[in-house]
Amino acid sequence: MTRADYSTRGIQRACVHRLADASRLLRRSVVTAAAIHRARTDLKAADALLLILRPTFQPASYRHSRRTLAEVRRGLGTLRDLAVNTQELTRATQRAGLSPRSTRTAMGFWTQAHHKAARGTVFSAMADDLDAVCVQLADQSTTAAHQMIRDGLRRLYRRAASSCRCAAADPSPRLLHECRQRTQRLRYALEFANPVLSDRDQRLRHRTKLLGSRLGHHRDLARLDRSIRQLPMQPAHRARLHREIDKRQAATLRSALAVIGKAYRKKRRRFKGLKIVEPVEKPTPE
Repeated sequence: MTRADYSTRGIQRACVHRLADASRLLRRSVVTAAAIHRARTDLKAADALLLILRPTFQPASYRHSRRTLAEVRRGLGTLRDLAVNTQELTRATQRAGLSPRSTRTAMGFWTQAHHKAARGTVFSAMADDLDAVCVQLADQSTTAAHQMIRDGLRRLYRRAASSCRCAAADPSPRLLHECRQRTQRLRYALEFANPVLSDRDQRLRHRTKLLGSRLGHHRDLARLDRSIRQLPMQPAHRARLHREIDKRQAATLRSALAVIGKAYRKKRRRFKGLKIVEPVEKPTPE
């Protein structure tokens, strides 16, 4: 990607491209767990770019687009969580030293739940919704606005910093979830802006990726801790699993809070050295 690509029109094209990629993944004859993960990543990136472009879009179109993306993400999120629960449970049972029989019983429970949820998901309908949003966004007219892009990144940064500082002071599930969501939006916006970022902002990009990963792992462990109450296993085995998960959660939370302190330190204004070059449009010959 060149510097000229990072423009209001370039962001619009990238947003539509991400949505089209997610739609193609959901139209496959077999939608695997890897495809679901990639589709959700594309949708998160498109959502972050929409937040930057908000001033140039019609309010009704903007609200409809983001609402549709959120609904598709939630539908895919259920399947993603079941798949991750299976992986995390495998590791937790191994670390807790449970018997192979208990492990097989737990794996069978989550595998069956995942297959049942996948059969009830209409991926083609999700793809149709994303295609409709693509058409809607492609028809929107955008204007070249350097300051709007810089302001959009700063707005994402302020929101992420504010929610993450609140989460560091009070690491409740709700605040940690909000911190993770806003950090992910900032991360995907920074990944698109990578060619025009300063060295300082490059470090921020790496830290938001690391923070999102650690907070995501913490959330997965928290969901697994609640879900194992449904597993058909002996109370003593369940208690050992709870202890193992609690230990991993505490370690993951400590590492995430350490990244928050580095990523969102109060310093001079962010993105001051952002160099945005709008492509020059050649006049149409008469």
